[in-house]
Amino acid sequence: MNMTRRSAAIISVLAFSLLVSCGGGDGGGSGGTQPVTALMTLSTSGTLPAGAQISGIDVTITLPAGVTLKSTVNPPEVDSGVITWYGVSASSNTVALATYTAATNSAAGRVRIVIVTANGFSVGELCDVSSDIAKGSSPQAADFGIASFAVSDQNGNVITGLTPSIAVELR
Repeated sequence: MNMTRRSAAIISVLAFSLLVSCGGGDGGGSGGTQPVTALMTLSTSGTLPAGAQISGIDVTITLPAGVTLKSTVNPPEVDSGVITWYGVSASSNTVALATYTAATNSAAGRVRIVIVTANGFSVGELCDVSSDIAKGSSPQAADFGIASFAVSDQNGNVITGLTPSIAVELR
């Protein structure tokens, strides 16, 4: 009989542990938590023409439904801390700014990033953009996109053959 009580106690503890650790909530069965932020890393790749350097970049990123940026409305600028500039975009002779347009019923949200420098720079990572994910939204990394991309050299000439990319980490 002592063995039966011990077995019943062990089974009760195991059952309680399973109930506590199941994750509960949405009944989705994944046991995971919904991401609340998306960190986008913007970069460029490709081969610059001989002797050319990038002097200006203008890129617009589209955001999936439920993804927003902290910003002001008028003017539509992103709040301090939303964009982490690095590399040339953080240097003293560079003007780097970002504007945010919230989604509407007919258009996706978007963030426009412009970087202009007198120094010139090569391809590589430019900045990180931190966004918020609304409760109940389930964006995937593939849902983020590039709507427009333009690059110019020190003389204002358009540079072709470069590609923008966004690496997205859902947190």
